[in-house]
Amino acid sequence: MQYSQKKIAGRVEHERNRLGWSKGKLADELNANRNTITVWERQDKNGRVPPLDTMLKMCGLFNCELTYLLGEHECRTRAATDVQAITGLSETSIVSLSVLAKKPFVITQNEHLIVDFLLCNEKFHSLLAQLDKYGLSDHRAEKAEAALSYLPDWLNKSGDIHPAAFVNGYARDIAADITRDACLLKMSALIKDIAVQWAEKVNDDIKKMEVLNNGEHNEKDT
Repeated sequence: MQYSQKKIAGRVEHERNRLGWSKGKLADELNANRNTITVWERQDKNGRVPPLDTMLKMCGLFNCELTYLLGEHECRTRAATDVQAITGLSETSIVSLSVLAKKPFVITQNEHLIVDFLLCNEKFHSLLAQLDKYGLSDHRAEKAEAALSYLPDWLNKSGDIHPAAFVNGYARDIAADITRDACLLKMSALIKDIAVQWAEKVNDDIKKMEVLNNGEHNEKDT
């Protein structure tokens, strides 16, 4: 596989900026000098690829895999890149999910189970649809405004603000407000239903755990 010096330079510069580090700061971390960092980040014929041992140090600093710095995949890990290709989620979302999944199961800290519950819940999908509709309310209201653009010029009596423009703008705002209010009501109802379903699931799981624990205690007693 051929590697691009420009790609590697871009990755180094991007990760340094992501951390909010100056070239001097990165140089200190790598026991290099600032001019060397500049050369490594140059995306032209004067640029140079960092030595392998230095790139391995960068992986530790940037919390990424070597193959990411080499430009083999877009996310910082190949696993995250594969998940992104399947789900379309951002790398930030994927990392957040992986962090949740690594948390120990405690009744008060079961976020990863909640996420799994939501993704499998049809009402949650309906909630997402309403959220999308809410976000598009202004765009849809513009269509309502355009529908009133046929108002004739003779309606203009003031000589200043064209009534058509006023009515159109008013219609757009009203349409957007109505859409948002309707979405909020539906989202509120959906969230309540989802919360009730989750509470019921948690209670059922607790009862199952209690039955299992009681069964184990009875076996020990006998």
